[in-house]
Amino acid sequence: MKKIFSILLIIISASPAIAQWKKTKQYVRYGHGQSHLSVSAKAGYSQFLYALDDANAENTGGFGYGLNVNYWYYFKYNWGIATGAGLTYYGSNIKYAGSFNSNPLLEVSGMIDEDTGEEYSLRYTLKNWQERQQAYMVEIPVMISFQTPLYLRKRIFVRKLQYRNRFIRANNSQWRFYANAGGKLMLPVFGNHCGVMPGSELSVWGYYPQYDINFGNGENLVEYGFGTNKNIAGEAPFKQQKLLLKPNFAVSVEIGITARLHEHSKQELMLGITADYGINSIRKGSKENSPLLGPDSSVHQTNHRFIGDHTIYSGFINSSMLKNNRINTLFIGFKTGLRFGLGK
Repeated sequence: MKKIFSILLIIISASPAIAQWKKTKQYVRYGHGQSHLSVSAKAGYSQFLYALDDANAENTGGFGYGLNVNYWYYFKYNWGIATGAGLTYYGSNIKYAGSFNSNPLLEVSGMIDEDTGEEYSLRYTLKNWQERQQAYMVEIPVMISFQTPLYLRKRIFVRKLQYRNRFIRANNSQWRFYANAGGKLMLPVFGNHCGVMPGSELSVWGYYPQYDINFGNGENLVEYGFGTNKNIAGEAPFKQQKLLLKPNFAVSVEIGITARLHEHSKQELMLGITADYGINSIRKGSKENSPLLGPDSSVHQTNHRFIGDHTIYSGFINSSMLKNNRINTLFIGFKTGLRFGLGK
């Protein structure tokens, strides 16, 4: 009888601990249910990676940012998958510190002077030239996700119920480490390059080989479109042009931590670092015969409003000045957001 009474007493006293263990075990195993929905924002360094034929060119990145909505499903406590959709802004800059005029793409021969009927060549010289490229990309990720609580598990050899209770408390950490790796399909939805930036100069010369004279070199003949324009960034042909981009596949990694907002909360704060690299070129089509700039059909007329009028500006990415005809994308930055448990 005493034995039975002792067993009943142990069971009654252990009931709260067992109930708590079951409750927290469900959290530990499934993370408040196997599914999560996260909303996050990221910001950092972005760049279009490409090389130009001219050694004086410097390609640098710029500020990038994005928004993401992701769905997470953990088929095991530590392992799961993540997918969703996002929108990321990429910005990049190209700069020529000096001037260049020897590139054959910047000389157009066979022009006819409508006043004299003589043949001449148009020569374009760029100085302190700066161009900014930018694009928005829709991202569809498919990632493998790993997570684990941030704790140091210590096995303490005591009675079973005591050990189990301590093990639960350790596992029920409010902090978690996570890591994602996989790929993203990136779809360009909007892109342009802001032609040129302030400080860029354009010179247009009319070279007459029969006289060996460059008209516009040293003097401005605005009516004919010859001379130097030091404020070309504000002129219409050089403001914005559409980038010709195609879908891209990027490899992606992300590491960070999550923290529950309070002890029994299903909401978690996310802090992490993310990086994406586009493994295939986003350049659309071959641009082997596309000059950086050149005249339109009415350039020979004497009705120029400014030096550089009647000029078609393609931009570096849309021209044949790129080496290997390749453009890759890069994004490295910080990410923060909220993750919501969808389970019971």
